[in-house]
Amino acid sequence: MTWLAMQHRTDSTWDYAKIGLPSVGRDLLLMESIDDSFTVLLGQGAKNALYAYLVKRRALDREDIPERLDDFDECMQETFGKAAVVIERNILARLYHKLGLNFSGRTDYTFSDFVDATKKSIQDL
Repeated sequence: MTWLAMQHRTDSTWDYAKIGLPSVGRDLLLMESIDDSFTVLLGQGAKNALYAYLVKRRALDREDIPERLDDFDECMQETFGKAAVVIERNILARLYHKLGLNFSGRTDYTFSDFVDATKKSIQDL
């Protein structure tokens, strides 16, 4: 961890937007947010089973999710139906919090739209 990153830490939240988080770092935070949400909402065993299902159903490894958001979203919709929105909103709220951004919860945005918006928000700083 760099000295600059340590200076921008507040509580348990890192202000990645202010320290110029590259997209790779944002993608890691997205995967961490997905892990956290799956564990909290579904439990560790279900999280592992869901990742295995993503690989089996879509050939979608955990590490590939940031590059294949539409596939991830479709699989979530197929698996959880309307409950997918609740899980995805939890993931997005965690991601935005980690990035130091405000999560608006707009109803006209898809999961991919929200993740893409983090790129623009970080670039606009």
